[in-house]
Amino acid sequence: MIAKPPSSMAGSIAISTGDAIIDADHAAFEVLIDEASTADDARLGTALARLRRHLVEHFEQEDVMMAETAFPAAVFHRGDHDKVLDRIDAAIADNAMGNRRAVRAFLEDELPVWFVGHVATLDAVTVHWARTGLLGF
Repeated sequence: MIAKPPSSMAGSIAISTGDAIIDADHAAFEVLIDEASTADDARLGTALARLRRHLVEHFEQEDVMMAETAFPAAVFHRGDHDKVLDRIDAAIADNAMGNRRAVRAFLEDELPVWFVGHVATLDAVTVHWARTGLLGF
């Protein structure tokens, strides 16, 4: 089980993939999670949309890296991306229905834990593969 990160994520994730562009995107994502988590009800929908848009753009960059390097676990990695996008879509739908408790639980508990696990495993292995052609460390 992965420990839950602090409630304010910005700057709290001490995980670096070693790729400056990916790591900068991850830092920006932490800020967006914080912004969404602290958004008032009127701004929550906009904050969720920004989170989703950022992830889509970031995942596209990772897709290019995986394709260019023929990453052998690309289908699995993309599947994890698809799962979190589905969860964000569910949070957007929950927000539209006024179920903010579910949205806030997702933002404060589920999404940060997913993020830490994803970066520490799939992103780290993908970057390592792109640099070395090796899956192991």
